[in-house]
Amino acid sequence: MSRTTTPKNGAAHATTSIPSDRLLDEELNFYLPLIEVSLQLPRVLSAKSERAIGVTFTEAGAIAYLHAAGSTGISMSELSQKLNLSNSRVTRLVNDLEHTGLVIRRKSKSDGRSNIVKLTDKGRKRVLEQRPFHLANIRENCIQVFSKRERQLLLPYLERLRAHLASES
Repeated sequence: MSRTTTPKNGAAHATTSIPSDRLLDEELNFYLPLIEVSLQLPRVLSAKSERAIGVTFTEAGAIAYLHAAGSTGISMSELSQKLNLSNSRVTRLVNDLEHTGLVIRRKSKSDGRSNIVKLTDKGRKRVLEQRPFHLANIRENCIQVFSKRERQLLLPYLERLRAHLASES
């Protein structure tokens, strides 16, 4: 059984017949490495971070988003969306970070139902201390794998995929 499709993004202009019950070899050869990379990258970054400085990839991501949010902080629900974690998982994460004195949580002034999370002075200091490690880890495992020219070539495709996925969620 096959279906006829025309991609929305204009990547291919011709209408093609695509089987609806299986991936084509070319599709599978693209899809499997994409999935493997999307799963392996956080594991590798996290494992190296945990061994070197005792911080998981998720904790580092949360702290990075909080640092970027500055003095205004970020809502728990927005942090949940950015980290792609459930609300309950973000609550546990923030509880842990709060327990270690890295963040504070306050009720939102504009919406009394939501909580805003901010880095403490200790949290901002931790960001500055750990930044060199995280930058080196990211460069080693993401950036330096490709030449500057290869990164420039890949970027528009990654942006297109990111925008598509954002529109689907």
